[in-house]
Amino acid sequence: MHLPCLRNHRRLSVGKFLTILVCFGLFVATGGSAAQTDRERHERELQRLRNEISALEQRLSTQALDKSSTLRELRDAELQLARLAQEVAALRVQLDDYQRQLETLGAKRRALRERLGLHRHNLRTQVVAAHRVGRMQILQLVLNQQDPGLVSRVLTYARYLNDARLSAIETARSAMRELGTVVREIENARAALERSRSALIAEQKNLQSGRDRRAALVVSIDRELASGGHRLRRLREDSARLEELLRSLQELLTDIPDAPLVHRPFRTLKGMLSWPAKGEIVRRYDTPRGIGQLKWRGILIAAPNGNNVRAVYHGQVVFADWLPGLGLLAIIDHNDGYMSLYGYNQSLLKDTGDWVEPGEIIATVGDSGGQSSSGVYFEIRQAGRPIDPQRWLTRRFSQAAAS
Repeated sequence: MHLPCLRNHRRLSVGKFLTILVCFGLFVATGGSAAQTDRERHERELQRLRNEISALEQRLSTQALDKSSTLRELRDAELQLARLAQEVAALRVQLDDYQRQLETLGAKRRALRERLGLHRHNLRTQVVAAHRVGRMQILQLVLNQQDPGLVSRVLTYARYLNDARLSAIETARSAMRELGTVVREIENARAALERSRSALIAEQKNLQSGRDRRAALVVSIDRELASGGHRLRRLREDSARLEELLRSLQELLTDIPDAPLVHRPFRTLKGMLSWPAKGEIVRRYDTPRGIGQLKWRGILIAAPNGNNVRAVYHGQVVFADWLPGLGLLAIIDHNDGYMSLYGYNQSLLKDTGDWVEPGEIIATVGDSGGQSSSGVYFEIRQAGRPIDPQRWLTRRFSQAAAS
């Protein structure tokens, strides 16, 4: 790029050089302003995207929940369970932190007690030595000396002994004050630990009550869908709702510019993606669902409740909410029309608009959406079409998925 004020100049006077510097400063300032404007525009576009996705979520949920009050109760129960599960997880982390803090303070207290014992021993030794010498003995020793130089040295030694004793006393006092502070910190940490433990017990009871309520709702929904026709219709409605969501997301994302390509394109990663969770595949892509002609459009990985669910690659979360049939669902856009879907989660740890890295934790394994067992439902979509996700994953579980 050429600057206007640099054209046709081979030799520059001082004045012209200063003019060039001014021009260059204006150019840089203008460029910085343009970059700031681009960032602001991008943020506005992202906020608009979030708002439109939120409206889309509301519309899709309303369509389904208006038809079944039991389904609405299930959604509310599972959202409450997600919140409680996160609170319980946070309390457990807090408990671990307090426990580590207590262990650290306990070690510090032991070290201070040992140090204080050493100071007391040294002080006791100095006091005994001073008592043996005594002031009168020092005075007699001084008065009996004929050499002034020797008298001066004796007085200096006595002063050093006294200063050392005073220093030892102050050091012992300082250690005692520090020990007192540590003891108070231990008492505070123990009190906080007990409060957190009580809160955890209460939240665990609430969590169990929520699970019992959800289990009863799942039984009620199973009764509603007892006949094959009702179950097939519900599955078709859930599938159509997901298709509408993905189609709407594709349309919305066309207005949002792709992020700068700093990583390998998703299309080049076949057979190289890390697993979203560690577990056994119990439902495979394109196999019958056992009702009507419906087939699985992704894979179901059986995994324990609460295990980590991880993003398989770089991308931006474009959906994070409850959807009938899939429960708490996260969708990540990987650019170039590729998306990955993670369903049946117990809780979602990322929000719409968040950027994620490969292996980053985005959710916890669950059984939301009315599932009878816990696991992760995983799909990959290309331009809205489902493709076999297992072919994109590594043959073995990655370290990120296993941890």
